[in-house]
Amino acid sequence: MMATLGETIAFEVVLGVWNQLVDHAEAMIVPSLGDDPKDRKQWDIRRFNFFLKFMEIATEFFVVDGEGLDVETLETPSYQSLKSIMENYFKTKSELQEEYLALEDRSDANWMLKLIKMKGGKDFVDDMLRTLIQT
Repeated sequence: MMATLGETIAFEVVLGVWNQLVDHAEAMIVPSLGDDPKDRKQWDIRRFNFFLKFMEIATEFFVVDGEGLDVETLETPSYQSLKSIMENYFKTKSELQEEYLALEDRSDANWMLKLIKMKGGKDFVDDMLRTLIQT
């Protein structure tokens, strides 16, 4: 790939693939804000640990022992969102709602609304989205 594309373009293509992988990975573990969460249930710890291992291996694959993308480049906003979901996945709906309401800046907190919705907080999420739209 490097021989036919220039190095800059090659890295842009690889970064695009990374972003697609992250977006699909997030869609696997939480519903989007527009989806009906009734068919989505929280994963058990075994399945979730498998997912964490997959993300670890995928990250290592894209870094390629320092010859691929650097770790900082992989820390895209989408990946930051996915990381937040993974770190907070097993918190209760109440804990997440309290934390969300305590935030002064909710602009980067859609990941939290997705988790709340998956845990049965559809009404809370709808109210928060309605409030965002009205302001």
